[in-house]
This record gives sequence, C-alpha cells and structure tokens, in this order.
Amino acid sequence: MNRLQHILNIIKEYLSKMDLKVYLICVLIATFIWLMMKLSEGYSNEIEIPIHYSGFPEGMILVNKPTASLKVQVESQGFQMMTIALRNNRRVQVNLSNLELRPTKYKRWVASIPSHLFSYEISSQLGVDPIGSNVKPDSIYFVFDSLITKEVAVKLNTRLSFSEGNTIYQDITIDPPKVQVSGPALAINTLKFIYADSLILEHIDKDFKKKLKLSTTNKLVKLNPASVDVTAKVTKFSEFSSIVPLLVHTNIPNLKIRTFPSKVKITYSIPIPEYDNISDSSFVVAVVVDSMDVLKNNHLIPKIIQQPKFVKSSSLDIDKVEFIILKQ
Repeated sequence: MNRLQHILNIIKEYLSKMDLKVYLICVLIATFIWLMMKLSEGYSNEIEIPIHYSGFPEGMILVNKPTASLKVQVESQGFQMMTIALRNNRRVQVNLSNLELRPTKYKRWVASIPSHLFSYEISSQLGVDPIGSNVKPDSIYFVFDSLITKEVAVKLNTRLSFSEGNTIYQDITIDPPKVQVSGPALAINTLKFIYADSLILEHIDKDFKKKLKLSTTNKLVKLNPASVDVTAKVTKFSEFSSIVPLLVHTNIPNLKIRTFPSKVKITYSIPIPEYDNISDSSFVVAVVVDSMDVLKNNHLIPKIIQQPKFVKSSSLDIDKVEFIILKQ
C-alpha cells in the first residue's frame, strides 16, 4: 500500500488546487495502476476441483464414499488466479470401467487410482503450468460389493384402536406382500424382511386403505416398489357363549381320568358376519396330563386348545377343575 500512498502524494501535490472530480479521477487511476501491479505478481493458492465418477463396473455397487474433490497447489500470476476463481465449470472426469479390482477376505473388492494421473487434465483446465504430483489426496480409494436382487416379505408396525363394538374382520392385506430389494450382497443376504412405515389409526369404525412407504436404514439398498397398499375390513363384533365338553389329553398309557365338571362354559367375541360359521364343536377345551407329577395336585387346569381363527377373544368360566382317576 506504500506505493499507492506515494503515487497519491505526488498527484495531490500537483493537483491540490484542482476540483474534487479531477481529484477522484486521479485516485481511481492510481488505484488501477496499483491493482495491475498486484495482479502481475506471483501467487500460490490451493484450488479445489470436484470429481465426476462414471463407468462403474457392471454387477458391482460402490459401498464407500471416495473423495468428492481433489485439491491442488497452484502457482501463477494474479491475473491467472482471478481467471481460475471465476471458472465454475471445472470438473475432473474419473472413469472406473477399467479399474483393477482386488478381492478381500470380506468378499468385497477394492481398487485405487493415484491422483497424479489427473495432473495434466487439471493443469489444462486451469490453464497453468503442470502441477506435477502436488495433488491431495495422493490416491482415490474404492470399495465395491456385488450388486444382487432378491424378494423379501413386507412387515407392518401397527397401532390400531377401534370405536366401541368394532374390530378387524379377516386379516389385514398388504399389496404387494413381497418386494424386490437390490443392493450390496453383504447387506441383501442378511435381509429377511422390510418394514413399512408405522400405521397409527384411532377410533376406527369403517374399512380403510392406506399407502405406506417402505423404509430401510441402508441408503445403498433400493426397493421396488417403494410403497405398499394396506387394506382392512372393519365390522361389528359381539359376545356369545357355548357349553362344551372338557376333554382329557394325556400321553400316559392306560390312564383314565374323570373331571368335575365334565363340561365348561366358554365365552367368546367374534365378528358378526362369522356367526353362522361357529358352533359348539368349533372349540376344544381340555386338561393336559403329560406326566404323573401333574396328578399330585388336587385339581387340573382347563385350557382352550382349539378355536376358530376369527375369534377375537375367549375365556372360560372356571380356571381349575377337580378330578378322579378311574380304575382300569
């Protein structure tokens, strides 16, 4: 800045009596001269250039994140530095089709490219002298995995609450029930199913259909399709009861037992449309005697062994029964 001040002092000495406009013009001229002098000097600066990758090996997927740019130390005049700064279309093209892949013990493949191989391309784009090996990082590293596709089931995570007297009728349907997943073999081989977004509904009193997105924590895994339709029928349910025989299930040879009572009352809730499809014989209630130790107690525990799938809830009117062992 001393040079500029010296120039200004000389101009001020000769133009001290001139008007302000002339003075300002002189200042601008002096500033321009100083700027030209600065731009003619040599500078050293670090330039960052983005990388564009292409030509990925067929049947492979890149599982690491190679560097997104290269940094080079450039030495040139200020004029050239200013031109470089104004260029925003610089980009290094890296074609991966001829990479020499090396297998690893983890069933993946690795490769690397020395960064100095791009020195000439970078120098040409910047319009500067060859930059040699002054490129950071010194190498670009790649990790690949096999790209595979398979079909997995879709699972739901639901939280549903119904208006009083309503319930799901039959099963909730997922369309499609399975989807294709594509990605790194290491991730896909361990994938057994895929979750849909949570389905949370309250006060349900009618049929519903919702579109849910599928989610995965691995960004390299692609889903097809990426969403499913979830449909459910909703109906009224009611409570009924039946008197059914109390059976004895045992694997002990020649053991005969009589229970008291010999019949029990079962109360159950079912969707009203299923009423005509149920009868007393739809239920099996029994006491299970699988060892003589069970008979050391003075009572047995009745359990519902079998009931229709559409039964919403069921219970017995007693929780234990007495018994006697019959003589052979």
